[in-house]
Amino acid sequence: MPPVTCCDMEGCINLFRVIDPGVRRIETYAGGQRDTFYWRDDRDRWCSIDPDVTSAGRQFAYSNDA
Repeated sequence: MPPVTCCDMEGCINLFRVIDPGVRRIETYAGGQRDTFYWRDDRDRWCSIDPDVTSAGRQFAYSNDA
């Protein structure tokens, strides 16, 4: 994706679950740089992580649709 592009987390997860129902991790790139990544925990909850934020202090958010 181009730099400073917003990605819909729910839409991204739904797309990849169609491609691979067992997907556990999704990484997005913007402007050739690693952007946000998502992972599914053992309770089937999806979490989003911004690598820029995690380097400063581990912050993440779970999606509402488990």
